[in-house]
Amino acid sequence: MRRLTIVLVGLGTLLVLLGAGFGLLSSDPATRIPSWIAVVGGLLVFGLALWKLVRSPGGGEFADAPWSEGGAIVAEPPESTRKTDPISGTALSDVIETAASDARQDTVQAGLATVRTPLRETLVAALRRGGWERDRIEAALADGSWTDDPVAAAVLDESVVPPERSLRRRVWAWLFPGNAVRHRTARAVGAVARAADGSLPPVVGQQAPRPMPVVEPTLDDLKRATDGSLRRAVEGGASVGSPEYEKDGPDGDSAAPDDTDATPERERDGSTADSDTRRTGEEGEDNAVAWPGERSGGDD
Repeated sequence: MRRLTIVLVGLGTLLVLLGAGFGLLSSDPATRIPSWIAVVGGLLVFGLALWKLVRSPGGGEFADAPWSEGGAIVAEPPESTRKTDPISGTALSDVIETAASDARQDTVQAGLATVRTPLRETLVAALRRGGWERDRIEAALADGSWTDDPVAAAVLDESVVPPERSLRRRVWAWLFPGNAVRHRTARAVGAVARAADGSLPPVVGQQAPRPMPVVEPTLDDLKRATDGSLRRAVEGGASVGSPEYEKDGPDGDSAAPDDTDATPERERDGSTADSDTRRTGEEGEDNAVAWPGERSGGDD
């Protein structure tokens, strides 16, 4: 159908061009193309153009839109990417998810049995590197003396009796066994990490004091004050570089705890006051600055 349309449109265009050419080049009216041929050719071209306009696109003869199911965007497979880089903790996360699934399908103890083996192997390896004997490690695991957390000790060895749980905790574990496994596994992981830190030799520089990093404020943290100085957009009482700016943080004091400390730095240095300030007292005796709203002339 698409080829037929192209042929008909081309034929009609050719007839129109031929008729126009004969009409323009021929000076003798007798040799010109008869009027009925021109009329038929014109009607043919008009009909083809009208059919092309009113006919709705569809069917297999038209190309699909690029964003459709059969379009060019999804016709080919997407570009390939390299294999995902290994992330620390992925293997343990997979084990915990498997344990939570086992707990939902069976019991909480079945889920804990899934995480017990990898956690136990990790603790044994850390204690062996720390100089512990195999018999000592097995005894510590059996009686739970390797940690002060009885819940973690019960996770790593099923012979350790877990602490008595309240009725509310037992109901919660029955309703949400997967969450119960995650909670107890998290306590066991923390206990294993603490035991490993205490057994393994310290890493050089691990506990060394580190200087506080100095991070420049972003444009979102700054605004331009009326005096032209840069100030913080939030709690903007202090200019950048002033001591108040250093204290204006979550661990520091506020920039202006009261009205007396809120005096601008340039006015403390004795510089000229703004247009909204005035002198108090007699001329030449004192250069103290009075804030707007204060009355000059001494105390009432």
